[in-house]
Amino acid sequence: FLFLFVIGNLVGTFLLGLAVILSRSLPWWVGVLILGWPIGHVTNLIVGSEWFAVGGGLLEIVGLSVVAAAALRTPNSVWAQRG
Repeated sequence: FLFLFVIGNLVGTFLLGLAVILSRSLPWWVGVLILGWPIGHVTNLIVGSEWFAVGGGLLEIVGLSVVAAAALRTPNSVWAQRG
């Protein structure tokens, strides 16, 4: 289960943040906020302070909220074109 956790939670979130940084439809700083979680969690494991994980989680919440707001603003016709 540790392997699934690392792949899904840390690597998956890192790849999502990187994809948002490279996207042209969202500002780059949104991806940086999403990257706060894996960086904060790994820092937490190294340093031993939960506050790094809490801070990283809060940054990810803000970043994902911006992504969700952008998705909700996208008209249905655009979603239909994308398939």
